[in-house]
Amino acid sequence: MIKLVIADSGPLISLSMADALDLLLEFKPGVQVVLTDIVYHEVTAERDKYPDAQKTYQFLSKNSGHITIEETSYGQAALFRVRLDPGYKLLPDAGEMSIASLATNLRRDTFYYEQSW
Repeated sequence: MIKLVIADSGPLISLSMADALDLLLEFKPGVQVVLTDIVYHEVTAERDKYPDAQKTYQFLSKNSGHITIEETSYGQAALFRVRLDPGYKLLPDAGEMSIASLATNLRRDTFYYEQSW
């Protein structure tokens, strides 16, 4: 199984705004799309304020068998802080930091996808 990790919220936000989230389902069998817990939080936490965040949340929930959320040690710590202080803002590079945390636990068959496309 190849894991395609989306390491930042930017691509998901762009796909949502373009009504193109379904593109994430077009990979060949054997490719697992993965988000870190931080990226998931970034794109869904304010779904009550942003229609695109709500759309992304619904899409990810509906396709949870194809798109998985991986918990990271960085994400656990950062999201614990958010739960303690709802006004706390994550660092601008929180998605990238969570991917570094995740990378220590993944095998070599992982492709890291960055937003500069």
